[in-house]
Amino acid sequence: MLLNRAAIKKEARAFIGVNRKWWDMFLASLIVAALSAIPSFIINFINGFSLGFADGDYEDAIASMASRSSMLSFVSMIIAFLVIPFTVALYGYYLNQIRGFNPEWRSVFDEGKKNFGKYLEVVFVRNIIVALWSLLFIVPGIVKMFSYMMVENIIHDNPSLSEADARKMSDIMTKGYKGDLFILGLSFFPWYLLVSFTFGIASVYVIPYTCTTFAMYYENLKKNAIDTGLIAPEAFGIVNIPEDSAQPPVQFMNNSYQTSSDGFTVPAENYTVPEPVIYKAPEPETPAPAVPAEPVVPAEPVAPAAPAENTYQPPVNDFAVSESSESYDEPEAAEEAEAAEEAEEADSDGTGII
Repeated sequence: MLLNRAAIKKEARAFIGVNRKWWDMFLASLIVAALSAIPSFIINFINGFSLGFADGDYEDAIASMASRSSMLSFVSMIIAFLVIPFTVALYGYYLNQIRGFNPEWRSVFDEGKKNFGKYLEVVFVRNIIVALWSLLFIVPGIVKMFSYMMVENIIHDNPSLSEADARKMSDIMTKGYKGDLFILGLSFFPWYLLVSFTFGIASVYVIPYTCTTFAMYYENLKKNAIDTGLIAPEAFGIVNIPEDSAQPPVQFMNNSYQTSSDGFTVPAENYTVPEPVIYKAPEPETPAPAVPAEPVVPAEPVAPAAPAENTYQPPVNDFAVSESSESYDEPEAAEEAEAAEEAEEADSDGTGII
């Protein structure tokens, strides 16, 4: 899906211009920025105060300033670390604005406190990984920075996700769009110059403008990931409300700022963001327990069938084997037959002698 950056930026300007919504957005952003800037402001105030009352002993004053600057660096890192959850909540604030929920600036603190540990873990691990990749000649770190650019938005939509799942989803969503995100960031360079030339005054408009643009870009990437089947809607904490449901549907983008390939021009679908639920792939079906086989009963012996008429059978030996294996005892009937035969021969000779 090709994204029209110009159309998205135009839609962002139109959105924040309604009822000067940019002012409310800036106040929410200013509060989070102030949390990070408080230590620096205090240390700089102390340095200026001590330098003004140095009574000519500027060397000691400068040495004291250097010591406080070291302490400032350490304190600033701690504060920046603790502000991470509220920064993530600020991403959620802009998403809720373009989805038509009209959140108050207090929601940034409420959400940050509610999900303090989860937001801190996810973003801190992401930052460490990007820093480690940056050690490989900078470029890999830049690539990973854009790969994991949507982590804050994803974890806002579904705080139940693990940090690894949030990074994986961001990597899937930004695949093929890293260069586009890089160009989108560069397109705000003239606006950043305007902030510098106006000593920060222009940030009242520029901060809401840039944050809203990137929030809308995230919505485009999310819709693309869902439509193409790359990521299930449940992974973003989205459920579809049936039309016959008694619950009135909550629509993204006030029914007018849904994503499309040309920008935010398609009417929103009926979605609502429920209490975050972690998406789980369907578990494999548990095989049914094996049924024990019935014991095999041995078959009864079957008598051999009678031989057919033409079946050869060995002759029965009518001779009884004597104890000696070399001789046989002829039956008495055989001896009588032999004597009768000799008598007949004698009669035939006419001798009559037996």
